[in-house]
Amino acid sequence: MLTVLGGIAQFEREMMLERQREGVARAKAAGKYNGRKPTPDAIR
Repeated sequence: MLTVLGGIAQFEREMMLERQREGVARAKAAGKYNGRKPTPDAIR
C-alpha cells in the first residue's frame, strides 16, 4: 500500500517539476524571467 502511495507521490512531483520548467521556459521566451537575485556571496 505504501509503495503505491509513494509511486503516486513521485509521479505527481515529476508533473509539478515539468509544469514549472514549462512556465520558466515560457517566461524566458517572453523576456520576463530574470532568475534569482544574486546573494552577497555571489557578488564578491
